[in-house]
Amino acid sequence: MEFSLFLLEGRVGRRKYGTFILCFLGGFLLLNLIFNLGINIVSNINYDSIGVFLLAGKFTLKILLNILLVLISYKRFLDINYNGFYSIICAIPYIQIPAILLLLFLKGSSEENKRNSNLLKRDIKKQEEIATDIYDK
Repeated sequence: MEFSLFLLEGRVGRRKYGTFILCFLGGFLLLNLIFNLGINIVSNINYDSIGVFLLAGKFTLKILLNILLVLISYKRFLDINYNGFYSIICAIPYIQIPAILLLLFLKGSSEENKRNSNLLKRDIKKQEEIATDIYDK
């Protein structure tokens, strides 16, 4: 099964979840900086209508990144064998940082669950195949 961020099926391991969080954070900081610079420039020129659009864009950016965070956290909650709807916790501003840290450091379930096959056993099989390939050479 191929990974898709926008489908609510499958599981996400800690490494992939951490990569997504770093990408979201980097994208948010970069776009937030661009919006803030634009707002400061526009406020000095006194074009209030453009400033309002930039503020709306900044707000929309925060909403979209929270939606993406909830989607990826849904899959991470499935990996640790919790109901995926707990991912809504990751959209609450003061609770989302501890929730994200918790999801980053909790190990996935070691047995197969009803969501998807076991990620940990798949990774071990891949490592064993790589080790045998190296040993055979």
